[in-house]
Amino acid sequence: SWKKGATMADNNEKTEKKRRKTSVANKYEIILKESARLFCENGYEATSLDDVADAVKIHKATLYHYIHSKEEILYSCLVRSFEGYQEVLAEMRDTRKPVFERLTRFFTVLVEAQNNEFGRCQCLVGRQPLGTETGDKIREFQRNLDHAVRALLQEGIETGCVRPCDVRLAAAMIFGAFNSVPRWHRPSHPVTPATIARTYLDIFINGIAA
Repeated sequence: SWKKGATMADNNEKTEKKRRKTSVANKYEIILKESARLFCENGYEATSLDDVADAVKIHKATLYHYIHSKEEILYSCLVRSFEGYQEVLAEMRDTRKPVFERLTRFFTVLVEAQNNEFGRCQCLVGRQPLGTETGDKIREFQRNLDHAVRALLQEGIETGCVRPCDVRLAAAMIFGAFNSVPRWHRPSHPVTPATIARTYLDIFINGIAA
């Protein structure tokens, strides 16, 4: 009947719209990953949108259907680098678990996140090329992580498992150590992110344990 035919046509249209939406999302993700890789390998300033289009195998004009500028790409890459931290930040506040157990968990997640395209982009390129508004948003993400580690160290001091120290400097030291990992570590490196986290934290913890 005509009603059945109309329903089938409507369903087909919905399926096609869903397919196109999925295709656009997938292509956008590929653009971000390839851009992050190029930024890390060649530097942000040396990477052009032509380079990005070539890497994704599309025309530059087509690229503008997905993004508006190189800065937008970098900002989106950096936002992606902070995805997945909400769960571990919640764990950091769980005082039922020992301080050093939570600290180990946090930095294991951090070093694993640094092992993908977006995490490497955060460490090797950072927010410096961004404008004030977008740069401040990324700074806020970073500040949240820093404050979580400071709070955990302060808790350790108050409970006696961490000797008194300047938690700002202690947090800066450990973040500095971990943020340097992408400068020498590659996904194919025989040392795993988990091993790096354990080794770095063993050195750090043995230096501050009461």
